[in-house]
Order: sequence, then structure tokens, then C-alpha cells
Amino acid sequence: MSKQNIAIIGGGPASLMLACSLDANKFNISIYEKNAALGRKFLVAGKGGFNLTHSEDLVQFAKRYHPKEFIEPFLCHFSNTDFRNWLKQFGIETYVGTSKRVFPKKGIKPIEVLKAIESQLQKNKVSIFYNHTWQGWDDEELLFSHHNEVIKTKPDLVVFALGGASWKVTGSDGSWTSYFNEKGIQINKFYPSNCAYKINWNPTFIKTYQGSPLKNCEFTSGNISRKGEAVMALDKDTLLELYRMLVKIRTFEERVGEMYYEGKLPAFDIAAGPIPGEMHLYSGQEAVAAGVCAHLRMDDPVTSTHRP
Repeated sequence: MSKQNIAIIGGGPASLMLACSLDANKFNISIYEKNAALGRKFLVAGKGGFNLTHSEDLVQFAKRYHPKEFIEPFLCHFSNTDFRNWLKQFGIETYVGTSKRVFPKKGIKPIEVLKAIESQLQKNKVSIFYNHTWQGWDDEELLFSHHNEVIKTKPDLVVFALGGASWKVTGSDGSWTSYFNEKGIQINKFYPSNCAYKINWNPTFIKTYQGSPLKNCEFTSGNISRKGEAVMALDKDTLLELYRMLVKIRTFEERVGEMYYEGKLPAFDIAAGPIPGEMHLYSGQEAVAAGVCAHLRMDDPVTSTHRP
């Protein structure tokens, strides 16, 4: 029995998981990715907390999605526990944080997770075509643009893993929807999951909690309620004040760095100059000091430690 050719359009997490899991004895597996590398949005998202999934029970977990009835069968077939075990077989250990979110074991970076998955793709003999942007169909053939050339292919099976429209810089721009519309394929319109709301909070509440995360919240608009999290944005004056503090610290650090080497060169003499001894600059860490100090009260004690 000859193998079937299967084309997966898109190089995000869903595409990579599928390509790793398909039986290479039955399929010739190909991934077509518009960027020059896989998992671009995955890596950008990983710059935050990089939580991979949530550890809560499936009944509650399914309620996080809408419509729940659509996603629940898939979660039951491949649960959050199954996902952790799937990663473990590639050497990616995970742990459950205090928020019950699941993270890679401390020290494992997003690029390491991606490389582990890419290694499995190689083992599964997956062909990857980079810089191939899907351009719709020509009759029954798939059209791709590749370095100003038009590429046509007609696989036996096609899986569209094209993502949403949430992050254009990573390639997730939702432009593929026009090709579906031309084919008469009905799709739901995109709508934001993360967005800002302007609320006239009590000034005392804002002063106390601005910049802080709001946990375990339920938000209601009309007859629709959703549970989730939010962050109290900082007002313009506070942002400007924090920026001024950052600039002040950086300016001070740069001047101290210049003064430190006065009189010490050309033969470095650590005891010479206006600032004798060792020195460790704070450049690049100004935001830590500015953020901490912004929350201090006038009667808060402050201590500092210094390396010898």
C-alpha cells in the first residue's frame, strides 16, 4: 500500500504536534510555513510567563473555552495531562505553579521546547517548506508563493493550521480567511480575547491597585459574563514619573562608570581614582528599582546589600 501525501499548512504548535504524531509509515508529511522558521508566535508568547496549559480538572477546564460543547470532546480525547506526558517523551519536564498553570521545568527556555519538537519532526521524516505562503487554490491544487514564484501541489490530504489574527508580526494576520470565503467555506469572524476597557474606578482604588493584576475575576457586559484576569493600567502621570526615574538612574550610572576609570588607567590600579575599589553598575536593571520604589510608602524601611 502506497503512502498518502499529507500537507499541513502553518508552522505553529498545532501543526507541529500533528506532524510529530502522524504515522510516517502511512503518510508522507509536509509542513508549509510562511516564515523562515517554525513556531515564531510560540517563541514570542514564551517571553512572558510561558505557561503551557492548566492543571485543573477537565470539567472546569472545558468551561474556559467557548463554545464549551465544541472543545470538550477534544479535551477528553487528549487532556492537559496527556499533553504533559507528550512533552515528557521529548525530554521536556513540566511542573504545576501556584496558579495551577503548567510551566516547563525551571531553566527550560521556549527555544529548547521548540528544538525538542523539531528534533521529533526530523525523526518522523517530516519535510518542511519555509517561506511558503498559502495563496488559496487553483482548481484542486494548492497555491503557494515562494520567493516571488508560484508553487502548486496536490496532496491527498490537507490540514489547515493557519492560526488567528492576533499577532501580525509573527505571521498570524488572518489573511487566509479570504480564500475560504472565495470557496464558499463558512467561518466564524475573529473577535479579541484580550482587550482593554476604560472604567471610571474610584480614585483611591486606582491609587492602591494600579499596575497590579486582578485575579479570579468575573466580567459582565450586558447578559454575558466571563471569568478571567486583568491588569490595572497605570495612568499617564505615573508612567511619566517612572520613566523620569529610569532616566535619572541610567544617567547616574553612566556618569559613575566614567568616573570609576579616572586615574586608574593605563595600568589598572583598583585603589586609584575618585572611586577606589570594585564596582558593579546597575545599568539595565533600572526598571526593578523604579517599580519597587513606586510602591514604597514614606515610612517603609529600605535596606540594600552589596557584593564585596
